Amino acid sequence: MSWNGGNLTLANHTGGSAFTWAKWLWDKTNENLAGTGQQIASQHLIIKLYSWAGTSNYSYSSFLQAPEIELYGDGRYREFTVMHEFGHFVMSYLRNFTPSPGPGGPHGSDFNNNHPDLTLTEGFADGYSFIMDEITRAALDQESGRGWIGEYHDRVLLADNSYTNLTHPFVAEKILGAAMLDSWDGPANYAACGNTQPAESYNDIGNDNFEMPLGEILRAIYSPSYPSDFTTYFENLQRNLAGDCVNRTRLRDLWLYNFTNVEPSVDPTGTGAPFKILNTDLISEVRSITTPRFSDALGSSTGSVSWNYVVDVRDFDSPNDSYHLTKYNEAYRDYGSVLYRDVNATGATLSDDILLTNGAEFYIHGSPAQPVWLNRGLPQTVVSRTIINSHFLANTCGHPTIRVGAGSKLELGSVSPYRTTEFTVETGSLIDINGGTLVINSGSTLRLRAGATLIVAGITNVLGVGNIIVEPGARLEIRPGAQLVLRDNDSKLTLQGGFAIKAGATFQPTGNGYVSFELPAGSGNANIEIGDRNSKFILRGPDPSHRIAKVAAGTHLQPTYWGDFTFTIENGSVELGRDAWISCAAAVVSLQNATFQWRRQAVAPRLRPEGVYVHGCGRETIRDCRFVGGEHGLVANLNSCNGTPGVYENLAFENCRYGLKTIGKGATLINCTFSGNLTPTHYMTGWKMEGAEFAENKVVGCTFSGCERAIDFVGGASVNLRLEGPQIHHNRFGVSFYSFGQLQPKCGAVYSNTDCGLLVKGGTLNLSGDVNGNESNFSLLRNGGRGVSSNIYLDRANSILLDNGHNDIISPMTSKAGIKGSIFRKVPLPAGSIGGYIQQVANGNRWNVNNQPPSPTYTPGDVAVVILGTNGSSKLRLTDAAPAGYTLCNVNPCIVPMPVGSASLPCWLHDRVASCPTCPVISTSFAAPDSLHHLVEQAIASQLLYDPIRGNDGLAMTHLAELQLSPLVGDSEGEQLILDEAYSAMQTLYAGASDALRAEWNQNALLQAVIDEQIATSAPDTALTNPEFHLRMDQALMAYAAGDLTAARADLALANPLNTPLTQDTYDYWECFLATTQQFRDSTLTEMEYLQQLETCHQPFTASRGQVRQTPDEYIAEQLAQQAARQVARRAKAVAQARVQLAPNPATGAVTVTLAEMPIGSVNFALRDLTGQTVRRWQRTATAGAPTAWTLDVTGVVSGVYLLEVGTSARTETRRLVIGAGGTDNRP
Repeated sequence: MSWNGGNLTLANHTGGSAFTWAKWLWDKTNENLAGTGQQIASQHLIIKLYSWAGTSNYSYSSFLQAPEIELYGDGRYREFTVMHEFGHFVMSYLRNFTPSPGPGGPHGSDFNNNHPDLTLTEGFADGYSFIMDEITRAALDQESGRGWIGEYHDRVLLADNSYTNLTHPFVAEKILGAAMLDSWDGPANYAACGNTQPAESYNDIGNDNFEMPLGEILRAIYSPSYPSDFTTYFENLQRNLAGDCVNRTRLRDLWLYNFTNVEPSVDPTGTGAPFKILNTDLISEVRSITTPRFSDALGSSTGSVSWNYVVDVRDFDSPNDSYHLTKYNEAYRDYGSVLYRDVNATGATLSDDILLTNGAEFYIHGSPAQPVWLNRGLPQTVVSRTIINSHFLANTCGHPTIRVGAGSKLELGSVSPYRTTEFTVETGSLIDINGGTLVINSGSTLRLRAGATLIVAGITNVLGVGNIIVEPGARLEIRPGAQLVLRDNDSKLTLQGGFAIKAGATFQPTGNGYVSFELPAGSGNANIEIGDRNSKFILRGPDPSHRIAKVAAGTHLQPTYWGDFTFTIENGSVELGRDAWISCAAAVVSLQNATFQWRRQAVAPRLRPEGVYVHGCGRETIRDCRFVGGEHGLVANLNSCNGTPGVYENLAFENCRYGLKTIGKGATLINCTFSGNLTPTHYMTGWKMEGAEFAENKVVGCTFSGCERAIDFVGGASVNLRLEGPQIHHNRFGVSFYSFGQLQPKCGAVYSNTDCGLLVKGGTLNLSGDVNGNESNFSLLRNGGRGVSSNIYLDRANSILLDNGHNDIISPMTSKAGIKGSIFRKVPLPAGSIGGYIQQVANGNRWNVNNQPPSPTYTPGDVAVVILGTNGSSKLRLTDAAPAGYTLCNVNPCIVPMPVGSASLPCWLHDRVASCPTCPVISTSFAAPDSLHHLVEQAIASQLLYDPIRGNDGLAMTHLAELQLSPLVGDSEGEQLILDEAYSAMQTLYAGASDALRAEWNQNALLQAVIDEQIATSAPDTALTNPEFHLRMDQALMAYAAGDLTAARADLALANPLNTPLTQDTYDYWECFLATTQQFRDSTLTEMEYLQQLETCHQPFTASRGQVRQTPDEYIAEQLAQQAARQVARRAKAVAQARVQLAPNPATGAVTVTLAEMPIGSVNFALRDLTGQTVRRWQRTATAGAPTAWTLDVTGVVSGVYLLEVGTSARTETRRLVIGAGGTDNRP
C-alpha cells in the first residue's frame, strides 16, 4: 500500500487505520513546522502491512525508491506503533535522510544505557508519538484505558540510579520521550489542538505551565547541528531558546525532573564526604517533586510517589565543596569499542546564586586535573578528563549572584595545564568578591555585560593575568579594602561602563598590567564615581616607561566628586586616543614621573580639548612628566589659587598644539622642555598663559624649540615675566609678551627663530642691569629671516630698557633689523627728539652690525637697530660709555664658544671678553639641533665619493635624499626610527663598493659609529652623564672619520676626565680600538694580529631597539671572509654585462639595444623609473639571421635615471639607462 502527499489510495481497507493515522501525522507535523523554514513535502512514503508477527520498523536506503514503514501483526492497529515509526521518518526527513545514529540493539524497556546514539533515535520517536497522541486525541484516539498511549506516559525510575545526569549521554529512551512530552504539554498547546481532556496536571515542576511549540522541539533535531546523543539534542534546545533565561531554566528543571532521582548526598569516593551533583552546570535549588503517575524498571504502576531531588547546590561552605565547571572528554565502552565525546563542548551557563565561603573554591575551566561530578554507579571503564589547551565559554543566565567570601576563590582558566575561558556576566547578574579572591589566569577574560555588576570589597585580591572587561552599562564598584593585581604586561582591566570608588576606598591596581578606559567618541564622560574625600584614585607603575593606563578615543576621564580626594598618576605611561582627555577636578593631584601620550600628533585642531586638566594650585605636585602629541598637554586653571603660583618642574611637552596652558593667577616653570615639529609649518605653542594676575611669573632654565610661539604670555597691569636662563630657538616667534608689565630676560638665549625673537606688545622689554644684576649674558642671535624678521619687535610697547645690560644682540642678515620699533631710555626724551636723531647710550650691550662702517653713526640699511619715528626717518646713534670694557663690535658674526645644546654660556659660567673673539663655533652631530639630518648629508656625500666604481645604488641615493627631507620627531622613538632607516640605506649604499675601496672601510664604520654614539646619548638617563663627554667623543669620532687618528686620540684623552660609570664602557672600547688601530697603521701589527688584538675591544655598540650593530673588527672580519665570494660575483657580473649593451648611454632621442645571443620569438622591453613605475613599453620580433639589435625611441621621456628591462624566452636582464646628461653605465 502506498500514499504520496495528499493523495491516499487504499488497496486493503483493513489497513485503513494505519494510513489514516499517517495522513493526520503528516498534516499536523507540517502545521507545527510552519515558521521553522521546514516542511515535509513531495515525499513518497511506503507503508507496508503484514499480518504475521514481527517487529515493526522504519528504514531508508538510497537503493530504495522511498523510505518505508513496515507494520507487523498487532502493530497495524496500534496508534503508538504507527506514530513511533512515523517519528523515525520525520527525524530522517528533517536530517536530510542522514543515516540514523547508532548501531542496532535492544531498546524499549532496556535500561542498560549502553547505546546513547540509539537512545536518541528511539527516544525521539517515543517523544514524537506521545505529543502526536495528545494533538490528535479528539480525532484518532481509539484506545481505551491508560496504556502506552493516550494521556498516560511513563515516568521511569531506574533501579540502579545509573546514567541519569544530563551531562551524560546514557539515558533510557522512555525517559527522553517523557521529557519531550513535558516540554510540549501545557494549556495553550492543548487548547490549540482541541484536546479538552488534558492530563490531570501538567508534568512540570510546580505546575508552572511551561510549554514549547512542537516546531521548536522538532527543530532541535537538525539545528543548529545534527545531535548524536541525548546531551547534544538538549544543548540544541537550550541554544534555540537563546537569551530567554527564564524558559531555559524551566526547560532545564523539567528535564532534570525526568532524568534525576539520585539521593541528595551520596559517597562515590568512599571518603565519607558528601557528593553534590551540578548536573547541567546550571545552578538551581532543591525541589520537592510529586507525580501521580510513575513506573519502575520492573513494571508499570499507578498512584503517586514523592521525593526530594537535587538539581544541584548553590552553597559551597568548605574545601570539600569545591567545584570545577569545565569542558571535558569522556571515554566509555560500547559493544567492546571505546567511544569518546566532549562534554560541555559548547560551554555552560550559571543561572542561580552561588555562595563560596570557608575555603570553598569554584573553578571555571581551571586548575584541577579532572571534573568532580562523576555520578555513583559509573563503570570503571568510563574515564573523564578536562581538555587541556582549550577555550571554554561560560555565562550567567537570569539574575544570579555569585559571592566569594573570606578564604574562598573563584578562578578562571589555568596556567598549567594551559586552559582559557571567557566568563560572561549577563544583565542583572552580580559578582561580589568580599574578602575572597578572584583569579583570572593568562588568556582568560571576565566580561560584564550591560546591567551586570562586579563588586570588589574587604581584604580582597583580584589577581589578573587575563582581562576584566566592564562593557557599557555594566558597573565596577571598588569598596574599602579592595586590592587589584594585574600581574603581567598583557593583563588589562577594561572600563567601558560605570566605575565607582566608594567612600573610603582606594583604587590602586598593582602589577605590570594596565587599566583601559574605553568609551566611544562623543559618548560622554567615563564618570569615575568618587564616594568622599577619603577615596583614592591611584595609578602607579614600576617605571616611567611602563604602560599603566589607556584612555580611548573620545573618552573624557573625569571624577564626579569635586572635593579634595586623592588623584595620583605616577611612575608610568598613559596612552590617550584622539579627543581623549583627563580632568582631575579639584582633587589633591600628584602627577610625577609619568608620560601622557596621544597616539596621533596634533597636526590639526581636535574635536575636543585634549589634555590633562588640573586645579588646586598648592595642592598639586606636578613634576618629571612628559606630554606628547595632544591638542593640549597640561591645562592648569589657576583661578582658585590664593597667592600661590602654580609650579611646574622638569616637564617635557612634545608635539602638542599647546604644551602647557595656564589660566589666571601666576605660574613658575622650572627646567621644562617644549619641542615642536621641526618643519616649516609649526603648530605648537609651548607655554600659553591666559590672564595672568600675579606680579611675578618665571621661566627658569627651560628650553623651547620647533614652536609657532615658544611663549605666548597674556597678563594684566603690572604683570611681569622673568626669563632666567631659557634656551628659545628654532621657533617662529620666540616670546610673545602681551602685558602692561615687563618682560625681564636675565640670562639665556633667544636664537634662530624664523620671524621674531621677542615680540612685546603693550609693555616694556627690560634688558637693563637693574634686572640682570650686571651678570647677564642674554643673547639675541640670528632671529628673523622671513615675516617680521626681527630680533625684537615692539608693537605699541612702552619701551626697551638697555642701560648697563650685558646682552648680545645680533641681526639675522644685512638688510634686516635686530630691533624694530620704538626705543626709549628710562628717562624722558628731550623735547623735539621725534623726527631727529636720538642718542642712546648702549652701556654694556654688544650690537652686531653686518658691515664695518667707519663711525658709530649709521643709516637704517646698515644697522642692526632701527627706530621708526612719526615720519619714518628717525634714527638711532649708538655710543659706548665704557669702550674699554664693552666694545661695540663690527664683526660678522660674533659668537662665543658654547656648551652642548646652548646658544650662550649660563650666567654662572659667563666670563665676558673685552672684544669679540674670532673663535669658531663648536658644532657637532650631538650638539646641533638637526644632527640626524646632518648625518644623512654625510652619508650622501660619502656615497658620491664612491659613485664611479660602486654598484647600482640609485635607489639608495633616492632613499637617502627622501630621508633627509623627513621631519624629525622630537621623542627618542622617532629618532630611532630615522636612525634605523639610515642604517638600512647605508648598508645598501656600500653593498657594491670595490675591493680597493673596501680597504677604506673606516668611512662606513665611522658613520655607523657616530650614529651608535648618538643613540647611546639619547638614553633616558643621559641626565646622569656629562654632556661635554659626548661632545668630546663626537669630536674624536669625527677626527677619526677625517683620517686624523692622532687628533682622534687627543680628543679621546680630553673626554676621559669627563667620564661617568654610565659612559665607561663606551670610552674603554674606543680607547682600545683607536690605540690598536694606531699600532696597525704604524705597521707594528700584522693584519691577523690586528684582528686578534681587536677581540679584546669587545664592547659592542648599542643601537636602537635593542639591536647590536657590528663593531669595526667584526666588519673587517666579515669583509675578509666575503672577499672570495665577491670575486665570483664580479666574474658573473662581467658575463652578464656582455649579454646586453646599450648605446648611446646617456641617450637623448633613441637608444640601441644589442643582444649577444640570438633570441627566439618576441623580445619585450620595459622602461621603468626608480620607483618601479612603467614609463614606456616596446615589443619586437627576432628573425633568424637578422641582426640582434633594436632601436627604441625615447623621445619625450623626462631626463633622469631609468631601468630598462629586456625580456626574452631565455631570461630577463635589467640595465641602467640615463636619458639626458649623465655617465654611461651598462651594468646589470
